[in-house]
Amino acid sequence: MRNQTRELFPLAELGRVLDRVGCELSDRLEWAIRFARVDLDSLTTAEWLTTRSELLVFSSMPTGLAGDRDTSPDARQGTERPPESVVLPTIEDTRAAQSAFHSLIERFIMHGDATIGPVNVICRLVRGDRFTRRPLKDKRLVDLMVPLEDIPNERKVFRFVSEVGQFTAQTQSRGLLALAELIRFHGHLLEICPECQRWFVASRINRAYCSASCLSRRTTRTYQKKKNERAAQPRRVRKARI
Repeated sequence: MRNQTRELFPLAELGRVLDRVGCELSDRLEWAIRFARVDLDSLTTAEWLTTRSELLVFSSMPTGLAGDRDTSPDARQGTERPPESVVLPTIEDTRAAQSAFHSLIERFIMHGDATIGPVNVICRLVRGDRFTRRPLKDKRLVDLMVPLEDIPNERKVFRFVSEVGQFTAQTQSRGLLALAELIRFHGHLLEICPECQRWFVASRINRAYCSASCLSRRTTRTYQKKKNERAAQPRRVRKARI
C-alpha cells in the first residue's frame, strides 16, 4: 500500500527543507500551525513529498536524524540504507502526526492547557491566563506563578512532566514532543484571530489580530456600525427664532 511504503529522501536536500521549516523557535511553531490545518487530501504527489520531508526535519530538530533510522527486523535483513539518504515519514505517519498536532494546538489555544501522553512521558502544558479564570483542581499551580523570562504571570506557560512505566510506540506521533517544547517557550504568544479565526503566533503579548488586514476589517466594520447608528437616530429640529 502506498501509505506504508518507506521512501528515502536525499540528505543533501534537507538544507532547503530546513529553510522552509525555519530555525527560530517562533518560525518552527508557525510551521506546526500551518501543518496542523493543511488539507492533506488536496495535496499533490509533490506537495506530499514536501510535507513529509518538512515533518522529518521538524521532528529531528534539534537532536539530529539518528532517531529516525529504521531498525525494524525487515530493514536489518535488507540492504543497508545508504548514509546519504534518510527515511521519510509514511503517509500514515504524517496523517497521525497532523491529527495529534491539531488536537494539541486547538486544546491549548482554546483552553490554555493540553496533555501529551503516553510517549516516553506524559506532558501537560498550562497557560496562566486560562487556568486562572476557573477553579483549580490542582492548587499547586498557584505556587508556580512566578515571573520568568520577562513574561507576565498570567501569560506564563508551565510544563508538568510525569514518567510512565513503559514506552508505547503505537501512540507516539512524530514531532509531538518537539511541538510541546515550542509551546513551552512561545505558548504565551499563541492566539486565535477574532476576525478570521486563524491560529497564529503573535509578535507581542498584546497583539490580538493575525494581520493588519484583519484589524482593518474589524475597525472599518465598527466604524460603519456606529455611523449607521448615528444616521438612524432622529435629528433634532431647531425652532426658528421669531
